[in-house]
Amino acid sequence: MRKAVLCFIWLLPAAYPAWAELFAGPPEGYALVAEDDCGNPDFMSHVIRGKEYVFPPGVVSGSLEDRDIIFDDEYCVLRYEGLNPAAEYKVEVVYVTEATGRREQSLEANGLVVHDTMSLPAVQPGRFLFVIPRQAYAAGGPLELRFIRKSGANAVVSYVRIWSTDPRPLSGKPPLWEARGFVEKDWLRQDRLRGGPRFFGWDDPAREVRESVVPAIDEQIGRGRRILADFELLGARGLDDSAHELSQVARARDRLLSEGNLSPEEWLKVYLAARWAVRRLVFKHPALECDSILFVRRHHPNVMHQCARRLGSFTPPGGGICILTNLRPDAPPKVTCITEGRFPSGTFSRPDLSFDGKRVVFGFAPERQAEGPRLTYGDISERTAELYATHAVGPCHEFQIWEMGVNGDPPPRQLTHGPAENTDPIYLPDGRIAFMSHRHGGLVQCGDWALAYCIYTMRPDGSDVRKLTRSKDGEWDPFLLDDGTIGFTRWEYVMKFWSPIQMLWSVRPDGTNPS
Repeated sequence: MRKAVLCFIWLLPAAYPAWAELFAGPPEGYALVAEDDCGNPDFMSHVIRGKEYVFPPGVVSGSLEDRDIIFDDEYCVLRYEGLNPAAEYKVEVVYVTEATGRREQSLEANGLVVHDTMSLPAVQPGRFLFVIPRQAYAAGGPLELRFIRKSGANAVVSYVRIWSTDPRPLSGKPPLWEARGFVEKDWLRQDRLRGGPRFFGWDDPAREVRESVVPAIDEQIGRGRRILADFELLGARGLDDSAHELSQVARARDRLLSEGNLSPEEWLKVYLAARWAVRRLVFKHPALECDSILFVRRHHPNVMHQCARRLGSFTPPGGGICILTNLRPDAPPKVTCITEGRFPSGTFSRPDLSFDGKRVVFGFAPERQAEGPRLTYGDISERTAELYATHAVGPCHEFQIWEMGVNGDPPPRQLTHGPAENTDPIYLPDGRIAFMSHRHGGLVQCGDWALAYCIYTMRPDGSDVRKLTRSKDGEWDPFLLDDGTIGFTRWEYVMKFWSPIQMLWSVRPDGTNPS
């Protein structure tokens, strides 16, 4: 069990009902008997309902333990076994929500009220202590704590500790199966999120095998066979070995079924064999016949609006341009950050690799210093709109385009300059660089803060900037098509469901034939 973390958070008492007692340290005469860092898949053994999420640092203050949460559209549930009916129990809860996400919820213990409807603290986590009614566990059975959404997007909870006058720990649920290594830990996390099979505590083994385990194995075999068919069209090598491996998994499944074998351990071996067979097959994709992969490590922007999620103003600092090596299905990869030590704190955009594999071009937005405004998406108003439109607020400044050698030689050089934002560059076959920018100065039709981006090109040294497209609402994400034309996403104002949908367009590098 983790050592209890004592955190004193001072809030205005008038903000919460009288029964919402602020946590001021371990209750006298009580011992810590259970705790869950909700949102941390390796430390939430009592959680039986709730999906994992982490609030970005720019949205919620506090440590990672306070910012990671579980959430559910209706209610989250934690379950405990082995309570002593003669003992007393209290629950310590950390609640938090983002500034724009007002939430109200209640807490019940086996249907009895622990706390009534209360508003969750915004941005700054709040730590509370509540008494669990003895009637909730007097019968000696399991205890379920249910965090129930009353208003707002969903129910959330960050951290839960149980304190008791009986010092015996309260057991939680074991993992679905015991993972070995980082790959299997990721599979276990996937299974936990999507309701995968469990390989322990089978009350009805035949039913578990029939309704849960065999369908999960069949899913992996079917997936592998579909990948085989696709890879054959791509001319991938070594597919006969993968086909044989999948056939062996199918035979092992059939053997256990014909024997009537209901051993969880034996079925787990077959299930993991299926997962490993598919993983080894995926690594035979022709695109992976290389020794490294270039990628960007960054925080996800803390907004959903398509006019904001690509901007430095809405992206927390952190990350870098990285190279992944040791590309093997059964060994840990190695990550090298090529921008580390070469840039100040900030955030990076999608990189692109030159055709000779020696240079990389990308966007970089430096972190805004503490003395500047740090308003977030939730602070947008008629009064503040111009601050957002001029990149005067947010965790980072606007993106600008940089280029450097993959091995650091030549060193980084800046190709574009403000005040406009320029980002998401790609190399073109004629030697120029395409990118997205709002340097023409337009705003979307309904946005007094939302900038309208278009597609531009420039020479490799950043000169001779040319505008290729015209948009009054936004064009983003340029990418190179096989025929040398530039693909990009475009939002038309008449398109409804504005957030998730942008159409795919293309244009020639000289600006002709936009379609």
